[in-house]
Amino acid sequence: MKIVFVTPELAPVSKVGGLADIAASLPRALKRLGHRVYVIVPRYATGTGVESVGPVATGIELELEMDGARRTARLSRARLSGVTTYFVESDDYFEGRAIYGESGRDYDDNPFRFAFFSRAALAATEALGLAPDIIHVNDWQTSLLPVYQRLEDRASRMPVVLTVHNLAYQGIFPRELLPRLGLPDALFHIDGLEFYGRLNFLKGGLVSAERLTTVSPSYAQEIQRSELGAGLEGVLRARADRLTGIVNGIEPNDWDPGKDPALTSRFASTRLSGKAAGKIELQKELGLTLSPRTPLLAAIGRLDPQKGLELVLEAVPALVAEERAQLVVLGSGREEFLDAFRPLVARYPKAISVNRGFQEALGRRIYAGADLFLMPSRYEPCGLGQMIALRYGTLPVVRATGGLADTIRDLDEDPDRGNGFSFEAFDASALLATLRRALRHYENEKLWTRWVRRAMREDSSWKSSAGRYLDVYEQAIHDLD
Repeated sequence: MKIVFVTPELAPVSKVGGLADIAASLPRALKRLGHRVYVIVPRYATGTGVESVGPVATGIELELEMDGARRTARLSRARLSGVTTYFVESDDYFEGRAIYGESGRDYDDNPFRFAFFSRAALAATEALGLAPDIIHVNDWQTSLLPVYQRLEDRASRMPVVLTVHNLAYQGIFPRELLPRLGLPDALFHIDGLEFYGRLNFLKGGLVSAERLTTVSPSYAQEIQRSELGAGLEGVLRARADRLTGIVNGIEPNDWDPGKDPALTSRFASTRLSGKAAGKIELQKELGLTLSPRTPLLAAIGRLDPQKGLELVLEAVPALVAEERAQLVVLGSGREEFLDAFRPLVARYPKAISVNRGFQEALGRRIYAGADLFLMPSRYEPCGLGQMIALRYGTLPVVRATGGLADTIRDLDEDPDRGNGFSFEAFDASALLATLRRALRHYENEKLWTRWVRRAMREDSSWKSSAGRYLDVYEQAIHDLD
């Protein structure tokens, strides 16, 4: 099968969130299964390091109408981890620009930037002679691709699969932009792009793509209900027979504590001394009390209300005050969370460390050195952090929602297969009770070591999930037969 994967982000050259990691790892997994895979991504310039992969100009230029003018898209090519990747370059929309915006603010022309990218990616498949069996688009930034394709006078349409990585981000803009985006007013209706009087990019993809996926089976069910449907639950229920939830995977070789260059003390499930040494090294690096048997709790990710950090702020200080735990936080995002942690750091400087920004090497050392990984999310489409934590022998403590419910089995409920600890209510007392439960088990060093070894042997690879995507691709192709 020939697959074109269209994404606004791609690790390591352009990353904001987990989509970038998935866009790098899923195509590699599909390629290993014997399929021809091509990735199309914008070429951003600010802080992306794209030059390190050495894109080579193809000589192909595409002239496209956008916002009342003819715009040029140039195509360059590189190989990332063995996958042919095409970069869409644009002086108008991407040159010298960050991915979505700067200093926490989106660019005002984002609707034009990503509408242009969607049109350019569609045109590139023809200009490059790719003739794909399937086009796989991701999130609102590429959701107009199937909309534009349906407007074209084509002898045959290429089937499109759309993956929703987080329904909260939809690309909602004023309806007045329709003609400037090259979209007819006829598309602005309740079964089209209209969303409470505004234009919704993601909805356009949801109603236009042949098949829809999201990144866990539980999340696929949750978004069909009003609590997490973000206003699109009716659309998703109407297309429930075309919606599939598939748990994300990770690349085991990318997250291997036995080979990780960020670690001074490497380890494996059969030799855990390096994990113990890494904990002491992390405590020393972050100025915490050196204490090999004090449980070290970690939270890594966006500082965002979605992640349940208010529960951490309310629950964990009690354990720190009792000298029963230490806490390490790494992330970037909402300033109010950083402000809320500052008094705790000042009060417990030898027990709590809060680190700002995306620091990959430090993040890997935290995964490796911690004992428990906290993900008490309000909602979580899939989550990669809990899978990475398992690889490093750090047991997740999660709220049972979305992909967390699908990947983490509570050790008390399922002692033979469990790999972490979970709770149901979005409540600090529920998190605290679960942490106390976990810490009681931590006191049994022999039992805990057995659980750590089991966690490290967990298969969170793409082995099964990539095959499920191929099934969805086949269904999408059949839909157009």
